[in-house]
Amino acid sequence: MKSLARFAEYSMTGGLLWINIFIFTTLIFYQPTQGQSTIESTFLLWQNWLNVVSNSLATLDSNSILRSSFPPILSTLGIILIFCSGLILNLISPLFCVPFELLVFKNKLAHGKNQWLDEVISPYKDFLLDDYLFFIQHPFFSLKNFKQCQQQQHRYNKIYLFLISYLYTNSSAVQLEMVAENIRVWRISRALTTSLIVLCVLLTFLVITDSGSVQASHDAIALAIIIPLVLFSFSIIITTTMFSRLVDNIFSQTYQIHKKLITHL
Repeated sequence: MKSLARFAEYSMTGGLLWINIFIFTTLIFYQPTQGQSTIESTFLLWQNWLNVVSNSLATLDSNSILRSSFPPILSTLGIILIFCSGLILNLISPLFCVPFELLVFKNKLAHGKNQWLDEVISPYKDFLLDDYLFFIQHPFFSLKNFKQCQQQQHRYNKIYLFLISYLYTNSSAVQLEMVAENIRVWRISRALTTSLIVLCVLLTFLVITDSGSVQASHDAIALAIIIPLVLFSFSIIITTTMFSRLVDNIFSQTYQIHKKLITHL
């Protein structure tokens, strides 16, 4: 079941990436036609693309064996492409999302009402306490010491994985399912954020370089700046919101377990 859920997750995120690419490709190559509405012009553009594909596949008509085997081969390749796209998005998403997640995590740890976390971590002070205190008390980014950024990311991963391990060691099946569901939603939001950032880069590159039939102009260059900025801001809101929700769930579950363990002592 877990492998099927992971396959569905990668396929969904990969499919969202290609849907976004298709939509933005339509926006890039869209050219309004006089006397036609926007919808009619859009469908005409898609019809032209379909005609190009049909003409490219017309050579298969002369070979009946190849014509019968080509559709399933193409479908299989499409499924593999979508799955691999989702897998790659999940692999590279930490590069874009971790800096923003780190800031959210740091703010929640440093909250004045989270002193109970000191009680959770204190029994493991030889393993985690120094990293925990340093992470809270020092900034994430330093122009004078770039190595500190890497060290803070390492401490962030260590604290996060410790809390997850603490939950998996002491939680019930119902609590674990709640955490696992939030983690799945968070991973999907990471992949969606990464796909939007990739599209920002592609859109800017295509417009500025006057690629294909794109006609570079002041308006196009302005759109190449405005639209990516809006998409980038939207993507950051997505990843920080979903990660904040995940951290709140982890903290609430950890707090309940900690209080329950103290009561039973």
